[in-house]
Amino acid sequence: MTNGEITVSAYRLLLGRDPEPEALTTSLRSLESGLSREEFIRSILASDEFRAKVDTVPIYPDVDVIVPLNGMRLCGPAADRLLIPTLLKERCWEPHITAYLRANFQPHHVFLDAGANIGYFTVLASSLVQTVISFEPVPQTAKYLEWNIYLNGLRNVRIFKCGLWCENATLQMAVDPLSLAGASIRSSGSEIQCVTLDSLIDQGTIEFAPHWVKMDIEVLNRWRWRAWHALRARTARDSLWKLTVQRWHRSANP
Repeated sequence: MTNGEITVSAYRLLLGRDPEPEALTTSLRSLESGLSREEFIRSILASDEFRAKVDTVPIYPDVDVIVPLNGMRLCGPAADRLLIPTLLKERCWEPHITAYLRANFQPHHVFLDAGANIGYFTVLASSLVQTVISFEPVPQTAKYLEWNIYLNGLRNVRIFKCGLWCENATLQMAVDPLSLAGASIRSSGSEIQCVTLDSLIDQGTIEFAPHWVKMDIEVLNRWRWRAWHALRARTARDSLWKLTVQRWHRSANP
């Protein structure tokens, strides 16, 4: 298909209309200047017009779906507009990270999933490492995490229904109404309880430091930086990673 055909088809399929002449010209110019077709489609999906259109689709909050994913199964809300569609289409979440972990996990490793969500990386890691420690502070999301552990028959996973932070605290977390994948710390939202890894280790609640830590950090402000360093201080640093905006960075040994 030509760029013009792609543009018209995308507008008709996603927005239900033809592009205005000016929008068509702008889109063609961008595509001819190096914008990939995937990036062009993503720009439409991110537009206010498409989000408003999606909001008019009926949502069935009482319906769940189970997605088979290469040897494991994940249950999630059918109304989710990001997590479930991606899993259904790709049968994977963040494939570059999935492939890396599959290649580098060892049977004796301990994996800490900070912000486990519905449990994709928790379930993935459980068959590859000795122990998985999962943290999920959002009550609705934690229920799916528990169910997915049960659904996959896992016996080496421990769940903490709280967040990890630089101090024991009560914080505000906002959850995107369109997807469970959109939860983040905000100045307003639902209250969640957070603890430090230090306190759990010192109390004997967690008996050993993890070899691997997965953290989802969209915006690295001074509070998240403090939380990261507080967590890093009590881990096996030679194999600790953090996740920031689609990239994994290996922490340097001190």
